Amino acid sequence: NNDYFTIKYNENLNIISTAAYDGGLIDIANSARVDNDDNVIITGQSYSATDNYFTIKYNASPRLTEVSALYIGETPTISIKGKGLLADTLVSFDDPEISTGAVSWLSGQQLNMAVTPSTAVILGVTTIIVTNSNGEYATSTTLAYTRLRRTVLAGQAATINAMTRVGQITADILTGSFPDQETITIYTVPLVPGDVRQIGEALQFNVAPSSPPVINISIKLRYSLEDLAGYPESSLSLAYYDSDDGWVGVPSSVNTSEKSVTGLSKAINVKYAVVKEAEGTGGGGGGGPGGSGIPAKVYPNPYRPGSGGRFDNSPKGEGIVFAGLGANKPVKLTIVDLAGQLVYQKSAVADSDGEYLWDTKTVSGGEAASGVYIYMIKGSGVPQKGKFSVIR
Repeated sequence: NNDYFTIKYNENLNIISTAAYDGGLIDIANSARVDNDDNVIITGQSYSATDNYFTIKYNASPRLTEVSALYIGETPTISIKGKGLLADTLVSFDDPEISTGAVSWLSGQQLNMAVTPSTAVILGVTTIIVTNSNGEYATSTTLAYTRLRRTVLAGQAATINAMTRVGQITADILTGSFPDQETITIYTVPLVPGDVRQIGEALQFNVAPSSPPVINISIKLRYSLEDLAGYPESSLSLAYYDSDDGWVGVPSSVNTSEKSVTGLSKAINVKYAVVKEAEGTGGGGGGGPGGSGIPAKVYPNPYRPGSGGRFDNSPKGEGIVFAGLGANKPVKLTIVDLAGQLVYQKSAVADSDGEYLWDTKTVSGGEAASGVYIYMIKGSGVPQKGKFSVIR
């Protein structure tokens, strides 16, 4: 009767002191603990009565450790994990296009809830707010991811649209692209610090059960002038990331009026991004004087004969230049297409600039068609390999 209790703890839930008041403070710190749900629990015996025991259970601010992905246009039940979650916890998102259902409380460490993100929701990370009935809350801007998932039936065409922070992106799948039924999942990936080529966010493009398309998929991504930081729009392209070769350019075109880049590719389970061209020295505008500072061994890339721009013929003539070979050094150049078929092969000598010009003629004497090619160069130094594209 008339007993008062004080609990003092810090933000890491380390209990500093506990005391009971009945005409004076009585230290009961040895009876204090924090349970697995981060509840502060005090047990003790009243100072004013015999066999009068008490328990105080105090729920501190909730913590979030995991939120399952939200799939745009679907109504999944997501799982929210953490600590200090009460039975009447409220969950909300700062994006008004994400509607929520009833919360199902499983424990102080997990909640389940139905969530419906509309098709206007932006791909990426969204803010989630979890509020306990005592008014204490947790906010996360890194745990709740919005993704888009779409099933494409065998042999059928499909158009997948989604919103990003810089506008709508599109993946166009032509009839016959996938011989089998596939589930396509896309989501944005932040810029990797130190990547000098990627512009803005990348788009992860996953396919399950991972059968590659037999026909190119058209992928359109967006960019913003702010992300370009003065880099010329006409020198952008679409590329996917390869763990061995880095960014691999695909045949692409830039629409400066809508700030988009569209490319054709068969690569799956990779991330795509708008990138700065992998330019070389001289006319390619890369690592040499007046260039972008992006090292490369091939320029112009992509090669766009007849375009009249900087990716048309180089100062060395009609064709593609392989650079960094060593002045007047003997080299053997081999070029194959993505199917592994030989396109060109020749033993030659690099010029005084350490470069070799390929006129894009194949072993049969015809012009190399539009597409992505793989080159291998052997010389006196370390063998080099990479990819480039031709757009006619």
